[in-house]
Amino acid sequence: MPPQDIDIKYTYTRDASKWVRVTFKTVDGATLGRSTGLTARPADLVTSGSDFYVDVLKGGDARSYTWEKIKDKNLVPEVTVTDNNYYTHDGWFIDSNDNGIKEDNENLLTDDATFSSTVPPIVVRPNIVKTPGAWFDIKFEVGDHITQNSGVNTLNTRATETLASAIAAAGITYTIEQNYLDDGWYMFGNAATLADNVQNGATYKLEAKPDPSVFGLAPSAKQAEGSLLPNGRGRVTVYDTKPGYKYVLTDRDGNVVNVKPGNALENTVVFDNLQAGTQYKVYEVSESVTIAPGASINSVPAGDKSDPTRVTVPVLDNNYSVTPDPNNDGKTKITINPADPTLEYALVR
Repeated sequence: MPPQDIDIKYTYTRDASKWVRVTFKTVDGATLGRSTGLTARPADLVTSGSDFYVDVLKGGDARSYTWEKIKDKNLVPEVTVTDNNYYTHDGWFIDSNDNGIKEDNENLLTDDATFSSTVPPIVVRPNIVKTPGAWFDIKFEVGDHITQNSGVNTLNTRATETLASAIAAAGITYTIEQNYLDDGWYMFGNAATLADNVQNGATYKLEAKPDPSVFGLAPSAKQAEGSLLPNGRGRVTVYDTKPGYKYVLTDRDGNVVNVKPGNALENTVVFDNLQAGTQYKVYEVSESVTIAPGASINSVPAGDKSDPTRVTVPVLDNNYSVTPDPNNDGKTKITINPADPTLEYALVR
């Protein structure tokens, strides 16, 4: 027997044929990290510059590391998405050609996936996708007398994008035919401003209008009629309206109530939320005229405005009924519904 205790050291090394290295690399729009505190990654996940790697038992063995086991052991880096309002991380994929892009033949890893091949090296990257609901599909068109020079006509864009920035992203440029003017963009027949936020599924169409100074079309009086809205308020509809002109609604004294442009997609202009039982005047004026609610139509030169069209919004249209009065035999009852809450109604003999 030895006269004293003997220290015996037992050492071992991994059988390289049983192990495989998985390297984690990032993609555009994301960064990888180790996290901190309770979620900090263990030392087995090794940092290598901006990348990480971990050695795991190859597939084909009862003790093989599945993707689920690797995640359970916290051996996957933390993913931080740079623009997390519009992009999200939805899984990991093996980047078989190490180009930083998920190809059609590269699928997201499933929990039962294992790792075997060492040639080429196994590179796993986070998959970053557009966040559902945060992106809109829109279309662009150009109308008559316009030639589109460049740009795409369909665009998947951020939901908070303005029309101006969406047009820029689509790269749209155009040329308007001589003797025509830019009439702006329209969405389903309604004028859209460049500062408007885009709407999902909308088609934006650029329209042109005749240059009145070239075509020599003087403003002319238009047919108009008054009617009632379902809430009892008034409406004035102006017919045969055209792009290149403005349509001005005034009260009886010529004070401007509202101004709207004509457009190429509609041949009517509608003024709503007016007072029932009131007379108004409608003018067609040259587009070059600057006039706003509160101004006087008398400030517009005679050559830049048409004669007025007088129109009255009725007090009653189809919003009243006459029925027997159940409380007074032989009498009738008149019911006005809806009624304009800003008016008082009286029955005059």
